[in-house]
Amino acid sequence: MPATKRAKSTKAIEIDEIQPLDDRILIRRIQEVTSSIIIIPDCAKAKATKGVVLAAGQGKIIDYENGKKVRRPMGVKPGDVVTFGPWDDLHGKLGGDFCLISEGDVRVVHNVRADT
Repeated sequence: MPATKRAKSTKAIEIDEIQPLDDRILIRRIQEVTSSIIIIPDCAKAKATKGVVLAAGQGKIIDYENGKKVRRPMGVKPGDVVTFGPWDDLHGKLGGDFCLISEGDVRVVHNVRADT
């Protein structure tokens, strides 16, 4: 049986067109700038990453009642600044500074809001 080839999209992904499903969150990473002159090897740079939530799903489905989905409310909303682990975005890279992660991968929600 021949392998099927996936058609390549000629259109670039527009971040505004993405709506995460369930407990997924669309995040724009915040680049942290340091003023040190110490050179750190790439393998030692694994640390938590900050980002701004651009969009969030409706929440994880936890049950069904009378044929309707019951969802757990999301703990984050667009504009929240969050910290997530360095490897949490491996399966949801969208290119550039954008990534798609699960709400469970968020380690901290900071008490500041960012303009999206």
